[in-house]
Amino acid sequence: MLHSMESDGLLVIVDRNVEGKIRKYYSTEDRKKVYELFKEIIN
Repeated sequence: MLHSMESDGLLVIVDRNVEGKIRKYYSTEDRKKVYELFKEIIN
């Protein structure tokens, strides 16, 4: 699901190397769109 949200332009994913392990950090691009999508999923 997160990958599709990234391809739709709703999420930005940044990979960071932390103590030799790759960590993925997610941030939203458009909070209103993300909130609407969240409401659709929950209902």
